[in-house]
Amino acid sequence: MGAQALELLQKQLPPPDYIDSAIRAVCDSAIARGARLLVDAEEQAVQPGIEAWTLRYQKYCNSKTPGRATMYGTYQAYLRSTPTTIAKHLEISRQEGYTLGVKLVRGAYLKTEPRHLIWSTKEETDRCYDGIVEALLTRQYNSTLKPASGEAHANKELPPVNVIIATHNQDSVRKAHSLRLQQAARGEPRVELAYAQLQGMADEVSCELVQGYRSGNSEEPKAAAALENPNVYKLLTWGSVKECMGFLMRRAVENTEAVARTQQSKTAMAAELKRRLRKALGFAN
Repeated sequence: MGAQALELLQKQLPPPDYIDSAIRAVCDSAIARGARLLVDAEEQAVQPGIEAWTLRYQKYCNSKTPGRATMYGTYQAYLRSTPTTIAKHLEISRQEGYTLGVKLVRGAYLKTEPRHLIWSTKEETDRCYDGIVEALLTRQYNSTLKPASGEAHANKELPPVNVIIATHNQDSVRKAHSLRLQQAARGEPRVELAYAQLQGMADEVSCELVQGYRSGNSEEPKAAAALENPNVYKLLTWGSVKECMGFLMRRAVENTEAVARTQQSKTAMAAELKRRLRKALGFAN
């Protein structure tokens, strides 16, 4: 939508009629096709405007698909304000009667955002991320995600929500998957959930989800594992090298933990190669 949309977002102004009409047409097409729309997060200079637009069209889309979020907003766990923001948006969705779509990432603008807006340490960001995930998957407020309206909803469960856990962090994925298995074993209702990683990054995390974790825990109920079939997505760029290079460069800059993850991927691939060689040579796994 170009420079005009950027200016509107910076000034937190609503979209003009022609932009509104175009976005609604995209929403209608997504609903008709059973597709989903993920609105990315940006720097705080424009993010409040993006959130206002996203809530506007979440109400339009998601109220037409009860229990299913067609449009998702993206929330960055490294921001101190994110639990409060999600709680506020959950309360808005409760009042307006639609399912909130939450895509949770850790955050990509550590080097450019005002530092006081971000948690002081990675450990704090990790606790924030995992705490939000736990609250969303159990649909219960906790010490991380507190109700927006104070004591009024302190003992109530979260309103309907669909979740995308978009992270390359193996620990966070394992915690979420373990929680889902426990819920499945107890026969509890579960929120609609998907996992997402960039193509070519943390592929071992994606593949483990699809194939099922081999934790060696004999107490892990097989019936629960059969009930929990994770939805896993990889973000893939599509186009010419010229068209995709800007996106790929930006992702490389944003993902400052890439070196550590590359080592993890290297270790995982070496273990898989060893397993296949042993199998080909007739040894037991």
